[in-house]
Amino acid sequence: MPTTRLTSSSRAVPLAVQAMSITRRRPELHPVAEQSLAVLFRQAQRDLTTILERHDWVIDRPADVETRTFWSTVFGARLISESGFGGRSSDIDLAGVLTIRARSADR
Repeated sequence: MPTTRLTSSSRAVPLAVQAMSITRRRPELHPVAEQSLAVLFRQAQRDLTTILERHDWVIDRPADVETRTFWSTVFGARLISESGFGGRSSDIDLAGVLTIRARSADR
C-alpha cells in the first residue's frame, strides 16, 4: 500500500520559533504565544482532516494529536538547527512524524 508523507517548509517557522523563544524571557507574552499556537494547531487539524476526507486517507492517531506532534517536531528541529547542531538535515526525519495511508478496503 503506498504511503504519503507530509513535510513543512516555511519561512514562518523561524519567526515562530524566535517568538516562542522571546516568551521565555517575557512571561507576560505567554498568553499571546499560547493563543497563536492554539490557532495554528486548530487550523492544521482542520486542513489535515479536509485532506484526509477528500482523498479517503487515514492516520493512526487522532488528527489533533498528529498536528500537535507534527508542529512540535518542526519547531524542535528548528531549535536544534539554530543551536549549532553539527548534523545533517537527514539526521532529523520530519517526514517520518506524520504518515498518511490509503484507507483499507475492509473499513
